[in-house]
Amino acid sequence: MVRQPLKSKIERSWAVPPKDLESTVDFLNWFDKTSSIEDSIQKGQSDWEGRLTNFSDFKDIDKNTCLEIGFGGGRLLAAASKYFDSVIGIDIHEAFDKTENFLKSQNINNYDLMRRRDIEDIKDKSVDFVYSFIVFQHFDSFEEIDFYLKQIKRVLAPKGYVHIFWGKLNATAMLPFSPRLPSSRYFLNPQPADGRDSTLFVGSELFCEHLTNLGFTVVEHEDKLPKRINEALSPTNESSQARALFKIS
Repeated sequence: MVRQPLKSKIERSWAVPPKDLESTVDFLNWFDKTSSIEDSIQKGQSDWEGRLTNFSDFKDIDKNTCLEIGFGGGRLLAAASKYFDSVIGIDIHEAFDKTENFLKSQNINNYDLMRRRDIEDIKDKSVDFVYSFIVFQHFDSFEEIDFYLKQIKRVLAPKGYVHIFWGKLNATAMLPFSPRLPSSRYFLNPQPADGRDSTLFVGSELFCEHLTNLGFTVVEHEDKLPKRINEALSPTNESSQARALFKIS
């Protein structure tokens, strides 16, 4: 397939830099803070168990195929590969070879890495579990969220589940950019100070309303989550993300 040009500065900031990182640890650390390959694996497993799959119905989901939106270095794909026959990752960065090298170093072979546009090649109703963590908050528009949610609805199996974490719209999240909440129900910061800063903040009412309009049922929703999973939620330990667990109505 002919590669399409990336449409925004925000996308380019995520797509290009990882390919220039030489060591595996530097590559993994660029996406998720880590000090070693072992630390990345451990943190990925912790987030997989403590955030992404800690809902009661996960044990009953078919374990044929799962899909990650925004796999980055691959730490969550590594965790998912232990539970599913096949794991698919979607991303826009230009260092798929580095992710593959990392996964192969862990003797993981049941994966398929795909670019954004190739999500359309995934068969309808073929995915049992879709997840995304610390990714939607880096999109460059609400339309990008809409694109993925519509694709998720198409590929999700009738009894499948989706667990999405996104950047929430609240006064704390807005402080670095504006002293007040914007009048709209989402906020885009098109000029992040750092290429990895969050750019898209969406109000939970809008996000969950959009899910309903697309034909999903929201099973669980939380606005307040601990930033550090091993510590209790508190004013000094609150994540900038919200989450929704949902399925097809």
